This record gives sequence, C-alpha cells and structure tokens, in this order.
Amino acid sequence: MVCQFCKTDVSKVARPVVAGPQKAAIADSDWKVVAYYVMGGWWILNGTLTVLGTLLSIKLMAGGGGTFTGIPFIGVVLGAVYALTGLGLVFKVEIARGIVNILSWITIAFSLMAIAGLLMAGLFMGPIVILMMLRSIVEGGLAGFQIYLIGETDNFMR
Repeated sequence: MVCQFCKTDVSKVARPVVAGPQKAAIADSDWKVVAYYVMGGWWILNGTLTVLGTLLSIKLMAGGGGTFTGIPFIGVVLGAVYALTGLGLVFKVEIARGIVNILSWITIAFSLMAIAGLLMAGLFMGPIVILMMLRSIVEGGLAGFQIYLIGETDNFMR
C-alpha cells in the first residue's frame, strides 16, 4: 500500500481502530430510569389517595356543613390531575412531563414558604413545628428529585 500523492510505503503506519457496537445509552445509569417509574407510581398513588380521601370527607360532611359542598371537589380535581399526570409519566407522554415539572416547581415554592412560616411560628407552636417542617422539606426534596429525574431521562423518553 502506497501513498497516492508521494508514493511512500504506508503499509506499516498505525490505523485507527474502529470500536465495536456500543451499548445504547439510556441514561447515565439504569437506576434513574427505575426511579423515574417509581416517582410516576408515587404520583398515581398520591393522586388516587387524594381523590379517595376527598370523597370520604364529602361523605362524612353529608350531614352538615352545606356551605362548603362545592369546595371539597377541588381535591377530587387536583387528585385526578396528579393521578393522570402520573400515568402520563409512566406512559412517556411529553405534556405530562411538562405538567409534572411545573407542579414540582410550585411544590418547591410552597415548601420554601411553609418552611419560612414554620420557622417564624416555631416560637408559638412548640415542638410540633419540627414535624411539620420535616414534611415540607421531604415534599420539596421529592419535587426537586422529580425535576432532576425528568431532566436526566429526557433522552430516554424520546
């Protein structure tokens, strides 16, 4: 084998090695995909429990409290939205991923406001504030983790 320009022997020149077939990169690691589906299941479970809890409270209020008959249905609607967006996450619907992203950012904002309010209320409410603050921290952390998972599994979902 000779160079086509200068006619020098190039048979001993090192050639680049072509790599074999690579494993398809779904995400950096498989745990992110598993965690994504677990969080999708969490959204479904959370929404379903919200709907059931709201329907139970409507049934319990049937005897009285006629002034607030329409307000509990907001919980049914919000629970249904949570459950449906969870289904959308599991079935890789892009609009559901956007809705979950928005709802997660709203959850983080409300968690931060709750933490700030609980820090101020701690002077008056006593040790129960610690439990309420931990709940807000966990909610905000789960919402942040969901945003992280949506960003990390973006290539997998397309």
